[in-house]
Amino acid sequence: MTALQPYRLDGGVTRMSGNFNLPKEGMLEIPNIWQPGINSFKPGRENPRLAADAKPASSEHIVKPQDSLWKIAKHALHEAGDLGASGTQIAHKVQSIIQANKGENPGLGRYPNEIKPGMKLQIPGHEAAGEERGQNTRTRAEGRPERDEARRNRGERLREGRKTDGDPLPGDKAREVKPKAESDRNDFEGDGGKLAKAMKKFGQDIADTAVRIANKLGTIGDCARGPRLTFSEYDFHLPPAIATRQGRMVHQSGLFHEVPRDEVRPGDYGVRDWNKRVTKAHGVNKGDSFIVTNVGANGSLRGANDHNFRVPEDGGRYRNLKFYRPTPEFFKKYGPGANS
Repeated sequence: MTALQPYRLDGGVTRMSGNFNLPKEGMLEIPNIWQPGINSFKPGRENPRLAADAKPASSEHIVKPQDSLWKIAKHALHEAGDLGASGTQIAHKVQSIIQANKGENPGLGRYPNEIKPGMKLQIPGHEAAGEERGQNTRTRAEGRPERDEARRNRGERLREGRKTDGDPLPGDKAREVKPKAESDRNDFEGDGGKLAKAMKKFGQDIADTAVRIANKLGTIGDCARGPRLTFSEYDFHLPPAIATRQGRMVHQSGLFHEVPRDEVRPGDYGVRDWNKRVTKAHGVNKGDSFIVTNVGANGSLRGANDHNFRVPEDGGRYRNLKFYRPTPEFFKKYGPGANS
């Protein structure tokens, strides 16, 4: 194949869009866009997006304490560059992980929260189940590795709650991330995960207590009462108060730490505000508080206070939903055997 040659203009249409005119005579140099060995077609070099047999590689994940399928799926999407993955995308990823591992773990589909530390899970490639195909892949397919790498680095910094050396990336916002208390880190280190496992079981006990109390109360309108009575059964006593004030007392006690929405588990305490319109109508922001009782495979939450319900996301009547989890200090003071 020969290189393209300069093209001679011999009149004709010379006006183009954007008020740009071609010269009426002379030579118009057209660069040679073909280079042997680079643009040449070779078998096996098909675009992977077009190849019928292209299959993204899967990876293996070893379950760690505190892991959940939701957290694992979100991390997998982050690693693939989808830092802004929606809840729907994460839920689809959870289902693809379940499907990929049902052979080795038949009960995973029925009990998705029963993953155990040390369990090996196959994480399908980003497009293996077709659920993420066409979503947030255009940038990677068009060959922008520098931007992809920058996005992954930014996500890593946000996950670890730190800023690395060098100039911030475009779109980075400085924020203060409070590290876990030193005692929290020390308590979880060196015990082989025993404390973490015991605290997770304790959280389920709190959730079961909250359900029992909610079924006994069976009312709607005194949401702060259920969590207060639940905690009192473990000798952690809160005075009667509206939900928003109860939330401040829980937070300021020093016995709870805030957890992100995608890491919530049974036994965590939730609190939220009324929206401005409802607050103005009542003259006070009573809000809502509850105990998380169940986390679905798709990330949906159920809660209990003076009744049982499905926890909606922010919007409508409520806003500023936050979650708090008992610390190791709370467990040591009010957990099983603390008063024996």
